[in-house]
Amino acid sequence: MRTRQRNEGFTLVEVMLASAVALLIFLVMFEALFFARRVAAENKLRLAADSLAYDLTVDLFNRDLEWFEMLNVTQEWTENGVLAQGTNTLWTGEVTYQRSVLPQGSPATNWVVTTTLQWTDAYDRSHGLPEPLVVYRQRNNR
Repeated sequence: MRTRQRNEGFTLVEVMLASAVALLIFLVMFEALFFARRVAAENKLRLAADSLAYDLTVDLFNRDLEWFEMLNVTQEWTENGVLAQGTNTLWTGEVTYQRSVLPQGSPATNWVVTTTLQWTDAYDRSHGLPEPLVVYRQRNNR
């Protein structure tokens, strides 16, 4: 009695279809890695910008009360600045900041210290903090 021989293995169409699916999965994963890398870099820059804005604000907040008192009650003190290129390794573009002190009341009983930050990323897109950092300084000599 003779047994019939079965065809074993995959056909050419099945091999090509499996290869196409494997290539598609590889390309999707490759693009996902690039996306994750870009998002991680943007989050790193945002975190660095938050900490820089905090440092700039605390620098004003910790000044002596006499410095705040010499501000005229009716005017706002504003400083615009550019972070020097050699002082940071995160930003490839220009980083600009604006910090201001706004006296409240007459005579001034407290002050509002505000800091905003703008930077450009590696793709020359401009970014900034979602909201300015605001700190309230009361009239007390710590």
